[in-house]
Amino acid sequence: MKRQGWHFEFTAGEVAVAAEARVTHHRERLEYYQALFDVADKQIKTLGVKVDTIHHSGGHELSVSVDKAIEKEWNLYRNKLERHKTKTEEYEGWVHVLGTQPDILLPLDHEDILYFNLSGD
Repeated sequence: MKRQGWHFEFTAGEVAVAAEARVTHHRERLEYYQALFDVADKQIKTLGVKVDTIHHSGGHELSVSVDKAIEKEWNLYRNKLERHKTKTEEYEGWVHVLGTQPDILLPLDHEDILYFNLSGD
C-alpha cells in the first residue's frame, strides 16, 4: 500500500465546518490560558519580584530578582496565548476561504485530514 498517495474527497463545506470547530477549540484554549496568564501576571507583579538592597563598603546596590516558578508559569501561559491566537487566526482564514465554494470536492491527504481534525477525534 502507498499511504502517501491516498486521497480522500471532502467538500469544501465539510472542511469549513471542521475548520470552524478548530477555531472554537483554539478560542476556548485562548480564553483558558488568558485566565491563567492573568493570575500569573498579577502574581509576578505583586509576589514575584524581590527587591533587596545590598550594603557594601562602596555604598549600596539594588538587587532585583523574580520568583522562578512564577516566571516559568508566566512564560508558559504567554507562549500558549500566542500559539492559540495564531491558530485561531489561521483556521478563521480557512473558514473564509473554504466558504467561498462550499460544494467543490477537495482531494485531501492524511495530513490535511489530521490538520482539520476530520477524523472526529
